[in-house]
Amino acid sequence: MTKNFPDNNADRDLRERFAALRREDAAQTPAFTSLVRRAPRKRKPLWPRFAVAATALGVPLLLAALLLVRFYPRHQPPAEVSITEWKSPTDFLLETPGHDLLRTVPSFGPWTAEPAQPAESPTPAGKKRS
Repeated sequence: MTKNFPDNNADRDLRERFAALRREDAAQTPAFTSLVRRAPRKRKPLWPRFAVAATALGVPLLLAALLLVRFYPRHQPPAEVSITEWKSPTDFLLETPGHDLLRTVPSFGPWTAEPAQPAESPTPAGKKRS
């Protein structure tokens, strides 16, 4: 790398400065073993935090349950109803336009037991019968 750069004095100066900075940092940092041997600090117990969180979540849920039980209408069991009297809530969807016509039988007049008489066929206009 130094072949590409003709000024080697600048490189040497930078190396010396970085080495001085490393020595200064090393002098200020404590030894790793002294950090490991240091007694751990006392940690606060976690259960008070969990208790606060549980209370914050539990109280509104409990209030909601109590209000629901208090104000929700209680349904009485229905009296015994026959299945034939039950009406589907969606029966109205099956009622088509003109459904009353399908529920009645058309009437064509009185019934006669005599066979029907063939009517005279009409003659075309302009033609005479021979």
